[in-house]
Amino acid sequence: MIAPALAALALAGTAPDSASATPADHEALLRLRAGDDACTLLTQTERGYLDAVLVQVRDDAILAGWPPGEIDRRARAVTAPACDDPDLLETAARHTERLTALAELTWPVLPGRLREWRVRPPLSAGRTGWRVSQSLGDQPAAFGLYETRSTRSPALAWRAERQAVHAVLIMRDPARQDAPVDRTVGGLRAAPGGDPVSAWGAYAGGEQRFSSTARLDAETAAHLAPAGGDHAHAFAFPEAALAALAALEPRESARVDLRAPDGGLAGRYWIEVGALRAALMLASEADSRPSGVAAAVAAAAAASR
Repeated sequence: MIAPALAALALAGTAPDSASATPADHEALLRLRAGDDACTLLTQTERGYLDAVLVQVRDDAILAGWPPGEIDRRARAVTAPACDDPDLLETAARHTERLTALAELTWPVLPGRLREWRVRPPLSAGRTGWRVSQSLGDQPAAFGLYETRSTRSPALAWRAERQAVHAVLIMRDPARQDAPVDRTVGGLRAAPGGDPVSAWGAYAGGEQRFSSTARLDAETAAHLAPAGGDHAHAFAFPEAALAALAALEPRESARVDLRAPDGGLAGRYWIEVGALRAALMLASEADSRPSGVAAAVAAAAAASR
């Protein structure tokens, strides 16, 4: 099976775990993608899941030590099988079956390299909570997409005594830096902040920033923040921030800096991109109304092409 990050989305027998992922695993998925382009075997949703898996498998192969250039060179050589090719039809059927099984899960959990994204079903009217969220390690904090009866937005929620006046989400800007770097230099240096999630990311000159747009009220913050004894706080972010995060490589990280009233650093949290793209796809599929999630998924998919 494929790496744990998207096991439920994977095609049976097309890829091993991330420790031994190879360009051949990527090619197997690309043959299905090419066959679908030529023969229209998948629905739009199934195609979106396949694209999410492709991103993950390529990332797993890179983490396993394969040069990105070699992976991409071999990928360009992939051609579409004939539309009546038995292997192609069987592979497409397995893909559909696995996605159907995943969609029927009430609380899908999509693990990544170190963190996981949780997808929750649509909330009943009037309730407040996460649709897609990631717990930020051992700290009482979470980041994701939350919703109320009238609002849906990316947000960070945490518990702490120290006050913060705003937050900034910082991540790689693909227009400035085309690929993430290993900040640990293969494990020779400690990860920034001592958090292993921060190992992959951008140089200072290759970053983009998204400032929080609003402080959420105390009741909403209490719903979103993990349980704990300290006061709950939460900031909302623009939808563009979520789309930009989902467009990054699964292995890389983003960070949120909290600023105190005096301008000092009031806190810092690291977010793993991981399977965010697939998590947003699952949430979008479950929704019956238009939302910012669909726009975020479309933007992320366009950015990855």
